[in-house]
Amino acid sequence: LNNRNLRSFLRCFDQYVLEQKADWADFTPGFFLEFQNNASGQNRTVNIKMSIISGFFKYLVRKDVLDRNPLEDIPSRYENRFVPFIFSAK
Repeated sequence: LNNRNLRSFLRCFDQYVLEQKADWADFTPGFFLEFQNNASGQNRTVNIKMSIISGFFKYLVRKDVLDRNPLEDIPSRYENRFVPFIFSAK
């Protein structure tokens, strides 16, 4: 991911926070589950968004802004994996 994509995903989260009129006290696992459920895009894209947001909150924990990352127990969405089929002529 490049910086533009990172900023885009964080901007998407920022917009959601503004729409919800949320503050620090609202950043509970339930808040992020709701964000995940309302996020647009394929499951892989949503998982990437959540990973980027989690990374931001890990940074806030390292800087002692927060005690713990509220996203640490949020499960990823199921992603369909492509399994190639190998056909052999016998």
